[in-house]
Amino acid sequence: MNLLSKLNLKVEKLFTMLFILVALIIFIGDVKNRVLITFLICLELFITMYNGVLIKDEYFNKKGELVRRFIYSSTAILAIITMDLDFNMVNAGILIVAITIGVVFHLLNFQQFSLLLNNEYLEMFAHSSLKELVTDGVSILGSPVFQEIFSKGVILCSLAKVLPITIAVILCSLLFVGEHVVNPTITSEFDRKDLILQFVLSSISSCIYWLTKSLWPCIFLHFSYNVVVYLFDIKAFYLYKRRIEV
Repeated sequence: MNLLSKLNLKVEKLFTMLFILVALIIFIGDVKNRVLITFLICLELFITMYNGVLIKDEYFNKKGELVRRFIYSSTAILAIITMDLDFNMVNAGILIVAITIGVVFHLLNFQQFSLLLNNEYLEMFAHSSLKELVTDGVSILGSPVFQEIFSKGVILCSLAKVLPITIAVILCSLLFVGEHVVNPTITSEFDRKDLILQFVLSSISSCIYWLTKSLWPCIFLHFSYNVVVYLFDIKAFYLYKRRIEV
């Protein structure tokens, strides 16, 4: 095992411990439905880690892809069914600001954005079928809903009841980054700069949630960030189809 692999393993263990710490803080604290919330956090940790194993499995990477994605979203679905989440309406101006922040933060990652403008690089990761493109689109564009429900609706809302809001935002944002780190298939796609941007973006999103008491701006912010990624997926597919038709 090389030095980088050892470092990644230590980081994964650190964030796994963070998941457990947050679960304990909520369980010990005076939080409504604390048993349910603790269970959801532990379930999210298990699913996030197990999701990487499923992706490597041939069945779940092909025929069972929709099953895998349903499993990945099950924590948020349970939260929607069992909890009173903040889906309060906000004015259009707040949503426009949230969308703008999401796009701008994607552009801030100049190195990654320059790669996405490179056609040869894009073709290396192009989907070979329209079905794959659509399936990936459902995941990329749907994940903001499920991730924000868990991150803000479950974690931040619960932590803010037992901790100062600043500490709650920091822990929530670290946990959001942790979701990407403990999944071995996602970790390989992010470098340290990506993780820092994820933390800052999640912190801003958390503050917006706390000020508006609504999940919608957070979902729109995250959605706009992911839309940029998917637009390049579409471009990559177009380049691939054009090349094989020549």
